[in-house]
Amino acid sequence: MTQVMQNRGVMMIFIPIAIQACKSMGANPVGIIIMVQAACLTAFMTPMATPAVPMIMAEGDYSFTDMVKQSLIPAVLFCIVTVLWTMTAFPLFA
Repeated sequence: MTQVMQNRGVMMIFIPIAIQACKSMGANPVGIIIMVQAACLTAFMTPMATPAVPMIMAEGDYSFTDMVKQSLIPAVLFCIVTVLWTMTAFPLFA
């Protein structure tokens, strides 16, 4: 959703849903909130994700495929590291 909406708006939609889901399961919501924020703030793969990306594309003469190629590895790496770190530091059921 962060590719078509602003990152902060997506966070404001999904954080209450995550808190409510954790509350109904009796789980700790801190880790899930961190995961939602990390997912929303790492949306940098396409020009629609963040307002700064089209400016960078115009100034550097990058194409859409260039941006996706450049951001694919960092996005996957950040996803894996964030999930592993959050699962270790903030387990759902302590």
